[in-house]
Amino acid sequence: MLSYRHSFHAGNHADILKHLTLYLVAGYLTRKDKPLVYVDTHAGAGMYQLNQKHSQQNKEYLTGIQKLYDAENLPPMISDFVALIRSVSDQHEHLYPGSPMIAQAMLTAGQRMMLHELHPTDLHQLKQLMEGDRRIRVLGTDGYQGLISIVPPKERRALVLIDPPYEIKRDYDLVCSTLEKACKRFGSGVYLLWYPIVDRQRIDALHGKITRMGVPGLYAELSIEADQSGYGMTGSGMIVLNPPYVLEQQLQTLLPWLASTLAGTSGSYQLKAF
Repeated sequence: MLSYRHSFHAGNHADILKHLTLYLVAGYLTRKDKPLVYVDTHAGAGMYQLNQKHSQQNKEYLTGIQKLYDAENLPPMISDFVALIRSVSDQHEHLYPGSPMIAQAMLTAGQRMMLHELHPTDLHQLKQLMEGDRRIRVLGTDGYQGLISIVPPKERRALVLIDPPYEIKRDYDLVCSTLEKACKRFGSGVYLLWYPIVDRQRIDALHGKITRMGVPGLYAELSIEADQSGYGMTGSGMIVLNPPYVLEQQLQTLLPWLASTLAGTSGSYQLKAF
């Protein structure tokens, strides 16, 4: 688990789906300055340099944020999302923010963040980035355990992002067991779960376990290629438990445009409430 570095993948198509979903949900939850805690179980480094060695190895950002930068006539919600990315990155297109930076920009003064990261290099960078913001705690501890320890939160409102690397198969079981425990302790939290599209059977099993929990939600998938089991990631998905009532319609509007813009005729999407 400690070997994973998101810098190789920053700004790719999967980041666009994940961060756009986070942006839409956080935008809804922060419309009013009410107490809220944001929990990130796998926070990463916080900011990534797209012109450095890791990102340049496969140039995955060309499948994601770069296509949004180059696109014309963006839908208003996408345009606002890209404007936030540019703002957080100080208008430098060679920088791409991770979820902690996006959340930090959106949360109000009375809201707080709990960020978990195990990789020592990324943890050090994240602490430097967040230094001085008293709303934020950066912890070098296990994010799954950290989530369970904080729910139910004192704020009674929580936005949680769970996005492990899935380098080990155990992550698929851990995300399910962690979500089940968290929802039993705090059933009204808004939980976002990211997953890669690599093995459709494994995804179907993941969907089945989560829907059987009985918590209302939806899943959204964005693919740049057709499923090719065992041949790498062709897309990604987001499961949202207790989604804002506006989210399904927002994604129904945006996903077709994203699939076409990021992948042309090879792009596809799925959206389903449960």
